Amino acid sequence: MQITYCFRMHPASEQEAILLSWLDLCRKLYNLALEDRQTVWETEKRSIGYRDQQNKLPAFKKDNPEYKGIHSQVLQDVTKSIYDASWGKLLTYIEYKSKRQGKRFIKIPPGGTSQTCICGASVPKDLSVRVHTCPKCGYTGDRDIVSAKVIKMRGLQLIAAA
Repeated sequence: MQITYCFRMHPASEQEAILLSWLDLCRKLYNLALEDRQTVWETEKRSIGYRDQQNKLPAFKKDNPEYKGIHSQVLQDVTKSIYDASWGKLLTYIEYKSKRQGKRFIKIPPGGTSQTCICGASVPKDLSVRVHTCPKCGYTGDRDIVSAKVIKMRGLQLIAAA
């Protein structure tokens, strides 16, 4: 069980103004990065990831001088950080809160869920293939939706076995 700690900072007014400015710029960068991902998906039906956006940051900083004062690592963390650490941290918090409330927390093994049909058949496909079509049962659906259904089925199986 993990206990959280709270730390307080008391920056000088000048420091606070700089930190708030950086926070605002990071918020704007996050929204721009999210918009970029959505636009590429809608127009080209492909995903762009962290590395793609990270590689755009030097040119972005050059075109937007207000970002030059922010350390590059901070901007890299914005694009986008949730993939590196936040999901794991979120799961830790959910597990902690569940146990604290007397609830059960079950981690579902996600491996191969996008390569499996709801009938259990193996359906290998590249990441570029966004529609799942099962040659065994004929089920067709959005790849991510099918993957979510497979995860749900695995969870129900784990609950039934417990």
